[in-house]
Amino acid sequence: MWRTLLLAGVLRGALMAWGTWQDAHMPVKYTDVDYRVFSDAARHVARGGSPYDRATYRYSPLLAYLLLPDVLLFPGVGKILFCLFDLLAGYIIFRYLTDVTGLERRESERYCWLWLFNPLTLTISTRGSCESIMAFLVLATLHCLASRRHVLAALLYALSVHFKIYPVIYALAIFLHLQKPAAAAAFPHLFLPRRKTVVSALVGCVVLISLTAAMYHCYGYKAIYETYLYHIHRKDTKHNFSIFFYPFYTLAQTEYLANYSLVPTLLQMLLIIILSWKLHGHLPLCFFLLTGSFVAVNKVCTAQYFVWYLVYIPLIAPHLRLSAARAGLLALAWLAGQLLWLLPAYLVEFQGVNMFFHIWAASVVFFLINMGVLVQFIRAYHCKVKVN
Repeated sequence: MWRTLLLAGVLRGALMAWGTWQDAHMPVKYTDVDYRVFSDAARHVARGGSPYDRATYRYSPLLAYLLLPDVLLFPGVGKILFCLFDLLAGYIIFRYLTDVTGLERRESERYCWLWLFNPLTLTISTRGSCESIMAFLVLATLHCLASRRHVLAALLYALSVHFKIYPVIYALAIFLHLQKPAAAAAFPHLFLPRRKTVVSALVGCVVLISLTAAMYHCYGYKAIYETYLYHIHRKDTKHNFSIFFYPFYTLAQTEYLANYSLVPTLLQMLLIIILSWKLHGHLPLCFFLLTGSFVAVNKVCTAQYFVWYLVYIPLIAPHLRLSAARAGLLALAWLAGQLLWLLPAYLVEFQGVNMFFHIWAASVVFFLINMGVLVQFIRAYHCKVKVN
């Protein structure tokens, strides 16, 4: 496994070196614009200010603190940090497959390639996106739950929700998983708290409330708003992969926007309840489907969000009865959906051509492809549910 991690690290180092050259010599920059936001926020902190002095910084202050070496040492340290978390996520996948799934080390290592050598994850972390930190936190939470280290799992889960709020969608599935095995419980008894559930909930709440209180003490209400509340009611009328962006764009100046924005939220809540109830007995699949469906019907969807559910594919892949040809066809369809979207998006972004309707049509096609892939994964999944 260490050779695989070393090779994955070398590839990421090469991509970072290429990115430095591209940023210096080409008009289209390799480094993600968000990375400059992180670095600017860290610079404000280093000067004794608030990370929220940087416009569009909408993350936990912890991220700005992690990026301080980027300011105090040399630019690019943050990318190295994100790549290290990328590799740590790969190692957690390896440990889960060997410790929990029970695969041989060599077989587990091969499944890790789906994360470590995935072109999307390679570019996301080396461009300066912090999604690898989230990948590490949710994977570590899963591993601790499977290993029955519930207190540590609660701590990691609370930290992940604080860092980025989207893992809150796993709360119901985790609760049901801790309460009873999926196949055994009568409905009323499923909601009578068990000791491990109460302890986990208390630990998680204490950690999350403590982090939030410390954040509020240092930076006031703006920290609460930018870290949590902004992401709950965010609506983006700029082009993105979401099927809702064009309706938001056309309704932006009307009284109907507020009511229409409830549609994706209600859909997400319904999916969370159904999937958590049906699949809490096997959390990797449950987390994958929760995240994939949540992203697909979200009000905003960018390529970085895809990493949120791709991280679970190595964990569920051993249980998928898919031929190589069928798996390749699904992957090609998923990539084709993105390419179909990227052409009109490029014309809008760089040529100034009005193709917003075409982008929305491509978003609808990509949404249907995503739903088709999720359905195929459900049908191909075969695994005995493990009793907690």
